[in-house]
Amino acid sequence: MNDWLISLVAFWLPLALLPTLRPMVAAIPIVIIGNERDAYGCFVSAGYHWCEYTEACQRFWEVPCLDPRV
Repeated sequence: MNDWLISLVAFWLPLALLPTLRPMVAAIPIVIIGNERDAYGCFVSAGYHWCEYTEACQRFWEVPCLDPRV
């Protein structure tokens, strides 16, 4: 009988506390790792940088940023 009561309390007690815990969980700031963008909107953390010549975000090891006039 005691084991049944303990398991019942162990199951329902967290459910009863959910409404009181919800505001605390909502106050935790969400930080997205790897979401850094530069002034042009390029994902710097993924290796993208702004190329003045192509006017696009690109990875320099994939597409070199070269002056087309040269």
